Amino acid sequence: MSKSTITVCSLQECNRPIGPHGARGWCPTHYKRWRATGDPRITRFVTRGASDEERLLHYLDISDPSACWEWQGVRDKDGYGHVSGAASPRISSRVAYETWVGPIPARHLICHTCDNPPCCNPAHLFSGTSKRNTQDMLAKWRGSHGEHHHWHRLTDEQVHVIRYLSEQGIQQRPIAKLIGCSQSQVSNIVRRSQRRHDTNWTPKPALIEWVAKNSRTHRLAV
Repeated sequence: MSKSTITVCSLQECNRPIGPHGARGWCPTHYKRWRATGDPRITRFVTRGASDEERLLHYLDISDPSACWEWQGVRDKDGYGHVSGAASPRISSRVAYETWVGPIPARHLICHTCDNPPCCNPAHLFSGTSKRNTQDMLAKWRGSHGEHHHWHRLTDEQVHVIRYLSEQGIQQRPIAKLIGCSQSQVSNIVRRSQRRHDTNWTPKPALIEWVAKNSRTHRLAV
């Protein structure tokens, strides 16, 4: 049968007219589904009036109970899924928690033990205040630390050098003059009231040699 004689969609369950160009013998709806998913019978959308659980199951792969159930629908710039169907979109992890765990207390956030924003597995979610969420972020080193913080003044290398020189007995004022910072900042770094998080570091041979040559002078400096 030629394309010119086809008047309705060639899929048996569909009686809609084909598109103006008769692409693949399908109606515009099934052709768009094929372009989007590779299968004209698969749709990315749920039916109007579907429940929250139906919407969640439509966009989630829950075959592995221990894995992250990542939202496959619309996500925001931070990776959090958006569930439509209400007056305004809702965060998918909050909808999942309310559906499969229970009500969310007032002014509580939904946090992830897996630190994966699109995850909706209720086993990976817990309710907590903004303070608890911040504490969890800091405990897992997910915030900006060290030289990656936008207010940093010293590099991680300089911080390591300060602590190394202090451990070798060099006084804080010479260290501050060498690094180019204040003595009070050197004191805060040595006492770890600033830059508490440490990373692996090995002093360079040139620094070890400098300490060996100048340690006596700078120990006595005031």
